Amino acid sequence: MRLRPKRARSLDARVKSWTLMVCLLTAAVSAVARPARAWPVPTEKQFPAVLVEWAAGKKTVETLQVSGGRNEYLNLSFQIRGANAASFRGNFLAKGESAIEAQLYQVLTAPLSAHGLFQADALVPLSQGLKNTGNALEVWVTLRIPATCPRGIHACEINFSDDRGSYVQPIALRVWNFALPEDLPITIEGNPFFKPAWFARHGADSPEKFDILVRDYLRSMRSYKFNALGWILPFPAHQLRPPRKVEDFPAYDRMVHHVLEDLNYRFFRVPVLPGAGGREGPGRGFVEEAKTFYPLWLEYLQRHRWENRAVIKIIDEPEPAAYDAVRNAYALVKSLAPGIRTASAGREPDPKLAGAIDIWVSYAKYYNPAQIAEATRQGQEVWLYINKLHGIDQPLVNLRLIGWYLYEYRFPGILFWGLAKWPQDPWTANPGREDSLRRGTFYYPDPTTGKPVPTTRLEALRRGFQDCQYLLLVEEAIGQKRLAPSEFAGIRQKAGMLTRNIEALDPQVSMADLEALRNQMGDMLDRLGVQQGEGSKATTNVVVSTRLISATLPDGTGAMQGKTRELHN
Repeated sequence: MRLRPKRARSLDARVKSWTLMVCLLTAAVSAVARPARAWPVPTEKQFPAVLVEWAAGKKTVETLQVSGGRNEYLNLSFQIRGANAASFRGNFLAKGESAIEAQLYQVLTAPLSAHGLFQADALVPLSQGLKNTGNALEVWVTLRIPATCPRGIHACEINFSDDRGSYVQPIALRVWNFALPEDLPITIEGNPFFKPAWFARHGADSPEKFDILVRDYLRSMRSYKFNALGWILPFPAHQLRPPRKVEDFPAYDRMVHHVLEDLNYRFFRVPVLPGAGGREGPGRGFVEEAKTFYPLWLEYLQRHRWENRAVIKIIDEPEPAAYDAVRNAYALVKSLAPGIRTASAGREPDPKLAGAIDIWVSYAKYYNPAQIAEATRQGQEVWLYINKLHGIDQPLVNLRLIGWYLYEYRFPGILFWGLAKWPQDPWTANPGREDSLRRGTFYYPDPTTGKPVPTTRLEALRRGFQDCQYLLLVEEAIGQKRLAPSEFAGIRQKAGMLTRNIEALDPQVSMADLEALRNQMGDMLDRLGVQQGEGSKATTNVVVSTRLISATLPDGTGAMQGKTRELHN
């Protein structure tokens, strides 16, 4: 008799257990299926947008005021309601001889069917015609101030039109009296992930077309301030053995020359020879091949005097339990290619690896200042890896903030593990686990030509890199005793607050926060030019060195008429 209640309770417990398991599985599937962040996000975390209510006839609105230094990129965003996408056109007009440059884009979701579910970030040139998304047209304008542009106010305008009406947006662009350097002293390494099969979906059906497209992407990356490369092209590592040399793979050899000599990337990553990983250390096959593979690469680099422009990475993200084996594997490679720097990535740096691995890329969530200081003392560079903030689930302010992290924490470099990673066609497949929520996808391929389609996330990154340059310019002016430290103190304090707790990766920051600090620094640097006796029409640049940042922790103008309003760009 006592067994019956016991069996009943057992069955009831099992039913509850099964129900709980089903609920957990359902929740897990839902979490994967839905976007990690609901859209739209708060507007204060995106670039500010000009709202346009379309109407018949011609409409000229009040002037926008924007400011920037020479050699700087600026962004304007427009939300246009009621315009006819089929006949919509746009153009930019720089008046006078200012030669301000502009690119106009429609911002689209990739894929289009995911509109409203994920952040729209694909920047498709307006010249290709617009897609009707059923909502307001989102138009993005990227301005570039040439390095030779004179200081002062420059009159420009953006014109939009369709078959019913037109809209004129006057702009008063104030050019400050300094120029941003082309490059940062910090190494910005991008891992493009160029794979022929991915490009073949979009028209690159021959090695020649693939080669042309790769060059297009590499050139575009330089304009976004990437200055070092990870993986360039597929390379048949097992085929490199005597008597063959690297030059006997002409497509790869030509691309390395293009990367280092034409585009002036700081370094590229030597192709990976498989088989180096594991807790047990490198296998016998790897050891035997390495004895010829790495000396052949060393000879190639020496022939071209590129010993300091290549990096070897053989193991990625090793577990701490495998560090002894990792050290041995890298020690072997160093003995075979002496003088060539080595790199890996993972948790906080471990001093035991400092002698074998020259560059350690550390996850932000494992930020450990004591470990970084010790590794640095032993000669290792410790870089930042913060890919959680790279994805399509992140507001654009988080990507812009990365440049502020680089400055505030004094990282000498940062790694972006992917830039053009398309395991699935991004124009047909939703973001998700397969593509890591686009954390390695800052470019999309043009659906027809495969050419690079940049993203708003890439633009936000560049804005952050430019902000970092502002900070460095002001810091250098203080070092030259042209600016008092007290004038920078408030900005430093605010920047420290906005970038605190890097390991949490949940920034509490708005675009207005960053833009206010940038504008303060812009005014400071502009005054420095005038104070040097250049006068109100000065065109000389604030002089900036391109010194490397230490890895140690820190102990004539057109008058504008009418009303104006300032857009905090």
